[in-house]
Amino acid sequence: YRTDACIHGLGGYSNFGRAWRMAIPTHLIGRAHINLLEYMGTIISPWLGFLEGSLPELASVFSQGDNTTAAGWSHQTNFESVQRPAHPKVARCLGNLQLEGKFQLVNEWIAGDENTIADSLSRDTHLSVTDHVALLTAYFPLQTPNGFHLQPLPAEITSWVCSILLSLPEASAACHKLTRSALV
Repeated sequence: YRTDACIHGLGGYSNFGRAWRMAIPTHLIGRAHINLLEYMGTIISPWLGFLEGSLPELASVFSQGDNTTAAGWSHQTNFESVQRPAHPKVARCLGNLQLEGKFQLVNEWIAGDENTIADSLSRDTHLSVTDHVALLTAYFPLQTPNGFHLQPLPAEITSWVCSILLSLPEASAACHKLTRSALV
C-alpha cells in the first residue's frame, strides 16, 4: 500500500489497483496535526483490504508513506493520552484490525516525490473520479497498478475518521488553505 495525507484529505492505493480518497469535511479541517492524519491513512488501506476480503490471513502487509512519524507510530502503543487523546484510539484500531485480520503491518518511509499518486489522491479530491483516474494513469502509466480504480471508502471508515477528528478541539486559527497536488 501507499498512502498520504494533507490537512484537508487522505488517500492511498494498493498494488492490486484499489485506490481511495477522503476529503475531510470543512468543519473538521485543522483539528488534527498532519502526523496524526498520516497515521490514520496508514491504517485505512489494510482496513479496506480486510473489509473487502483481499487481505489473506497471516499476511505481512507492506505500507509506504512519506511521513516518518506516522511510520514510527505504527509500531507504538504507549501514547500519553493526555497530550495526544486521539493517538491511543488510532493505535487501538490498528491493533484490533491486526488481531481480527491476523496480519502484521510493516511500514516504510519513502520520499515525498516518490509518493505522487497517493499525494494526488489526498489533495485532489475536487476532481471527479473519472478525471482523477485518467490524470493519474496518463501521467504515471508505469506507476499505476493494473486495474487502477478509485472507489469511495465504506461508511464505517469515514465515520471512524470523522469521530476521531470530532474528538479533538476545534482549530484555533483560521482553516488552512487547501493545497492541491503539483499535477493539478
